[in-house]
Amino acid sequence: MKVLLFSPLPGRDVAGGDTSYTDALLADPPPGVEYTTYAQALDDGTMVLRGRRPGRGTGYGDAGLFALRSGELALRRAGVMFPEEVWFATLDPAAFDVVHLHLFSLRQVDSRIPVMSSAGYPSSVLYQGARGWSARRASVAVALEDRLARATGAHVPWLRPSTSDLLTVYTERFADWLVARGVPERQVRVLSTALGELDPSPRSPDGRTLAFVGHDFHNKGGAVAVAAFDRLHRVDPGLTLLVATKARDALEALAGHPGVELFRDPPRSVVLDEVLPRADVLLAPTGLDCGAPYGMLEALQRGCGIVASTYPWLDERLGGPAVRRVPPTVDAVAGAATELLAADPTVLANVARELWRSTFSTTAMHGPLLEDYRAAIDAHAG
Repeated sequence: MKVLLFSPLPGRDVAGGDTSYTDALLADPPPGVEYTTYAQALDDGTMVLRGRRPGRGTGYGDAGLFALRSGELALRRAGVMFPEEVWFATLDPAAFDVVHLHLFSLRQVDSRIPVMSSAGYPSSVLYQGARGWSARRASVAVALEDRLARATGAHVPWLRPSTSDLLTVYTERFADWLVARGVPERQVRVLSTALGELDPSPRSPDGRTLAFVGHDFHNKGGAVAVAAFDRLHRVDPGLTLLVATKARDALEALAGHPGVELFRDPPRSVVLDEVLPRADVLLAPTGLDCGAPYGMLEALQRGCGIVASTYPWLDERLGGPAVRRVPPTVDAVAGAATELLAADPTVLANVARELWRSTFSTTAMHGPLLEDYRAAIDAHAG
């Protein structure tokens, strides 16, 4: 199966969970699947961007598309729509069986290939939570995005499919949100994130070490995690908290906190090989995340228990003996961390790894992902 993976790429797009999603698929594709990244497709000509500046496009109608895109981009620059633009492109039908569209929005021109998309939550949730947009401003932006998608026939992964294509989302909550907005239920499926097997790293937990990992210190719950640790540390001064985050976000918040060891804006390799192998429990009282975040999946695979929040856009399957889902308050996080630290470290590590293996590994995702690719192809043929 030839799949165009139209998904954020490390070094080309903003690094984060979405580029980790791309990396996971490329490193461990489902059996029989051959991925081509959108960068490769642009380079070899199997994907051609349309509606660019007059004289640079291809085919009849590019001037009209350029005018449409100019108006769209003006609204996005003015801040009345979300910043992420719709991509207009012609895809070579002989080169691909299906497009896996992750986050990007796509309008195909002069050709039609089946599309299966994936997304974590509505853009309105992201921009209200991370950028401080008001509910009214976000509502207006959603309405305009919906109108543009309907008018152009674009596939917007977090909002609306094109024709008979398929939307996959990380949670039942997101699926319900889409259906409530009028997307046919048959075009919505739940398919969460996954992580492949990481290179082994020797674990050295001591039963008394916690960790917080997150570039966005505040939105990921860093202040709550540190305050919860402070409470625990006053009772047991032998506890340690490893904090891996951006220094500018954390220096002020971490000043004067005994027992805290700061890793300033570390590369992923340091988190995987130095921070998580030392930790017994990851504190992740996030207030802005979706699905199964890669920081949590990496912690599970490394054998860490997790204190996660009750944030409603997280994967419902994050639970069981390795995970405590609690409100993101100091009392609740401290209590949950105490419970996990009281568990046998070997048992905790084993159940954490088993949750990753059985539920959130790429191997576990292969079957459902292939089913969704085939469903998109069949719907297009029918």
